[in-house]
Amino acid sequence: MTSNKVLFNLVISFITNITSSSSGSNVDNNNGSILIQSNKHRKQVGAAGVKSSSKSIGVVIGSTRKGRIGKDVAQWVIEQSHIEPILKQYTNSSSSKVELIDLLDINLPFYDESLSPAELNGQLSSENALKWSKLMSSYDAYIILTAEYNRGPVPVLLNAIDYLYAEIKQKPMVLISYGYTQGGIRANEHLADMLENSFLSMKILSRLHLPIREDMFVVKSFDSNSNSNSNSNTRYKQLKDINNSFKPYLVDLNQSVAQLLHFISS
Repeated sequence: MTSNKVLFNLVISFITNITSSSSGSNVDNNNGSILIQSNKHRKQVGAAGVKSSSKSIGVVIGSTRKGRIGKDVAQWVIEQSHIEPILKQYTNSSSSKVELIDLLDINLPFYDESLSPAELNGQLSSENALKWSKLMSSYDAYIILTAEYNRGPVPVLLNAIDYLYAEIKQKPMVLISYGYTQGGIRANEHLADMLENSFLSMKILSRLHLPIREDMFVVKSFDSNSNSNSNSNTRYKQLKDINNSFKPYLVDLNQSVAQLLHFISS
């Protein structure tokens, strides 16, 4: 089993290789789970860790429903990629940070402002929307996670993005989807097109999709005193072992994180 230290060194090594490598445009690995857009947003820079500059990355959980696995996936991303300690090392700043952003806590209403976000310039009428705008403005880069609902991204995530313009415009990000159909690939493609090819013009450095299957789950009940089979409203599915389930995509995750860290630290 690969140790944390080996994984840590793998990401650092990959970041260093990005700087010195001049080959490859869009690279698609063998299992098709990751798309690294290495040339499109490449920066030519010097060695890692030369400058000291605090950076922050927001990891957005794009699902709010009961029984969601989105928070587990987000925590897996942060923990298994070791993104925060590597960010601190690579930016040579102990102030650099990675934070989890849970849309369930933001609790945004459906977008109903009288003008578009570009015209409002952050002057939103909802208190929660104002907090959301200021929060997203504070990050240098993002990792955005989405499940796939009906061959598309999660509606609550789309609504949250509808509130934003200058806060995230042209900023770098990694897009991660998960789902039963090729890891939510259609939601991934839909969201990528929206974020990169709209007026937001975000820089999507890589796209990762994580396949899920029924045998990865165990059915549990919200009420420990009730029979989980008696009422479907009390039941939810939980990943049995997320580390084992997503182990085949760990190297892909590290490569995606390396792309993002390299870009914002350059």
